Amino acid sequence: MKRRIWITAILVLLFADISFSNTSTDFSASAKKYTYTSFYYTTRDNVNLAVDVFLPRKLQVSDKIPAILYMTRYVRSVQLKGYARWLKRGPILGQIRQEEIEMFTSNGYACVIVDARGSGASGGKRNADFSPDEIEDAREILDWIVNQTWSNGRVGTTGVSYVGTTAEMILMTGHPALKACVPRSNIFDIYADMTHPGGIRQAPFLEIWGTTTSNLDNNDFAFLGMLKRMFVSGINPVATDKKKQDLKLYLSERPDRNYNVLKSVSKIDFRDDIQPDVALPIDTFSIHKGIPKIVASGVPILRIGGWYDGALSASLIKGYMNTPNTETAIMGPWDHGPRFCASPYAADAHVKEDLYAIILNFFNKYLKEGRQPGLASRKMVYYTVGAERWDTTEVWPVSTEAYQFYFAANHTLANKDPRPYTYQYDIDYTAGSGGGSRWNSQTPAYRYDKMTRYPDRAAQTAKNIIFDSPALKQKMHILGHAQVVLRIKYDQPEGQVFVYFDDVAPDGTIRYITEGMLKVGFKDAGQKIYNYPAANISFKKEDYSYTGANEWVNVVVDMLPISYEIPEGHQLRISIAGADAEHFELPVHQPKTMDIQVGGNTSFVKLPLLKKNSFF
Repeated sequence: MKRRIWITAILVLLFADISFSNTSTDFSASAKKYTYTSFYYTTRDNVNLAVDVFLPRKLQVSDKIPAILYMTRYVRSVQLKGYARWLKRGPILGQIRQEEIEMFTSNGYACVIVDARGSGASGGKRNADFSPDEIEDAREILDWIVNQTWSNGRVGTTGVSYVGTTAEMILMTGHPALKACVPRSNIFDIYADMTHPGGIRQAPFLEIWGTTTSNLDNNDFAFLGMLKRMFVSGINPVATDKKKQDLKLYLSERPDRNYNVLKSVSKIDFRDDIQPDVALPIDTFSIHKGIPKIVASGVPILRIGGWYDGALSASLIKGYMNTPNTETAIMGPWDHGPRFCASPYAADAHVKEDLYAIILNFFNKYLKEGRQPGLASRKMVYYTVGAERWDTTEVWPVSTEAYQFYFAANHTLANKDPRPYTYQYDIDYTAGSGGGSRWNSQTPAYRYDKMTRYPDRAAQTAKNIIFDSPALKQKMHILGHAQVVLRIKYDQPEGQVFVYFDDVAPDGTIRYITEGMLKVGFKDAGQKIYNYPAANISFKKEDYSYTGANEWVNVVVDMLPISYEIPEGHQLRISIAGADAEHFELPVHQPKTMDIQVGGNTSFVKLPLLKKNSFF
């Protein structure tokens, strides 16, 4: 008995923080809350998809219940080694949290988790993520669900990150059983919001994410560490594959059949570049290309995201602005998942809001009560950092006053356009935003500061060229989408610009507000590909040109959206860098200097302020 308690304690400790993407697995022995089965579903093109099904334990033969569908490429579940299986009945879930499955099944829902083709225990080939084949697979699984004796004919989709993205893309099928969708931290525009924010490749993340997913696809769990690997056997086979013959076959095929994420994306510089494995542009696999079908589905959507979630804060707002069937969007002070509260004013990193209760209530309306969509008024609920409060609006962007500050002499921000002056900044290629930044939040393997957080940023801003405002005469509420306009030149024909907003307290503490970046050379395309309050930059090859060495160019840097209240007496700091080596690929031609011209209406910041007044 003591031995069992001791081993159980070790296992709980070891597996408490397993995470294949952004959430941890709860390793509690809780199979009493559901019954579990797994099987292969054979698709139209003869691909076997591994499916886990969780049903309420007390489900009666006559009961009709709704279902929640997840399509994952992070392994639906793993299996313990033989000597440890008696400690835990049922599978150990991968990215999808066990407590989430318990919540749904204990409230009368079925949960269906599918390994996307070419991943987990499924057969088939992966030549792209979010492929059309993957979405069609979901259509067939939906047909299977509604034909089950326990089904009430209504299905919802949800998930975080990749799974949240497929949750919304499944709406493109127009399947009549789909009645509600809750995407969390999902990707609206793969190029602009994930692989190339500002047109700059997010190479360090892509390398780690690509390596992690490749390891998972090949049943390599070495990243868990030695102690955890002592107990993990690997990918969980379906119940009918007792000798793992099918699983072994599919695993043996993958090295030659599955595409390499980093190699593929490294060949893409522009939005319209062709993804070589499928001979299609990257936009083909992006939610924004499916807007008409998603809107036509009429499925009510609840979006959940965070201000500190890479560039996915922009994804949430783009989703809200472009899909009128989005009923509610919640933007918290969170990172990816959300996993942590990252507000620099927060007392701790704990996410205090009960998001599961909000999600369950939303699904109950449409999947249990059968309410018709379109009856609820739209709203966006957002957190104002600094004030540490929740605000609500029906319209985004919120009506604000435009306020313009100018970069001036003596590294200051001024109310009036100053006399012309030129700064020369020696680019520091060790500059970055730290290991706990928003860019590290999207996978634990990349979060080398353990959690998403912004401690005092004195060390980071010291490597940049800095412009400080005078102390504010009153609080300043930045709400929405700021822009920074710069006239700059480099000593090489290519460059990057990174702009940071910070809140400087009277005691010298420097708190992060937001940031923006741009690969210099992208120009205004004249029209937007979707509705979003930003410069008309297409990121297409035809709209890009190298700048000449020592040639002045005008650039517009869109800052990532934020609601932030800077207290009275604090200062607004804007700092500019030529690299973020920790998170973004460096330019091929690495300039040594960046010159910034001020005065003559050349370099300034446009701030969306909730109230326009004399701030200093």
